[in-house]
Amino acid sequence: MNIVTINEVELPVLEYYGERVITLAQVDAVHGRASGTAGRNFREHRERFQDRVDFFEVTEPDEIRRLGLKRPQGGTPDRLILLTETGYMMLVKPFNDDLAWQVQRQVVTGYFAAQRMIAAAPVALTGYVADGCAIIESASRSLRLAPSATLGMYHRLADKAGHVDLLPAYAVDAPTNDDGGSSEPTMALTKLLTKYGISLSAQKVNALLLKAGLLETRSRASSKGGEKTFKCLTEAGMLYGKNVTSPQNPRETQPHFYESEFQKLLEVIGLSGLLEAA
Repeated sequence: MNIVTINEVELPVLEYYGERVITLAQVDAVHGRASGTAGRNFREHRERFQDRVDFFEVTEPDEIRRLGLKRPQGGTPDRLILLTETGYMMLVKPFNDDLAWQVQRQVVTGYFAAQRMIAAAPVALTGYVADGCAIIESASRSLRLAPSATLGMYHRLADKAGHVDLLPAYAVDAPTNDDGGSSEPTMALTKLLTKYGISLSAQKVNALLLKAGLLETRSRASSKGGEKTFKCLTEAGMLYGKNVTSPQNPRETQPHFYESEFQKLLEVIGLSGLLEAA
């Protein structure tokens, strides 16, 4: 069974009547909600969900067993609600915390959108696309790539399959504590320091970012042998910037920082006086 990992939760890929679906229990797990939260939301707004459009209700034990789903305590559930992509988006609409916005984006792009690409690919490309989706999802998660960088990789894969039209044209890049719904401009650290007249080198600022836990050093194998190192924003650093693929090498990330958060970033690493003096 294929597995997609989102928010450190492994989601077995489920399909029902040719559609990719997700269970209420899986929604709770991936969003870090208490067990039963998604089920309660579904029951409260049941009249807004269309049967076989937004969800499937499965009551046949044999069908449930074929899906490989069991109760936590063991045994086959008597009834199962399977949400489609539209059902999932409707259900999590009230989830407005920072984590929810990140998880929603990952579920839609990494779980549901992947099926559309695979289904649309020619038979000869099906395995290629499926493997590509798995690699993109893994790389995006492990490198903490910005949504636009992840979408860019999906676009390149979709271009190979001849179905770029299945993907959105853009993704929203914004600080993880921002729910404004629009992207914010970013710059490489060197450009930001130059723009604000700060003479300190990017190397010295990076050292402070590493010490503050906002940046970390990653490594990759070099084509000439040995290892190459590169910088990557940590989860804490995502409040102030995003990881994009490096223009020098797509196997590396390059941190970019939100101009709107630059002053806060300098305050965190003890350099607020530099911006005031600039």
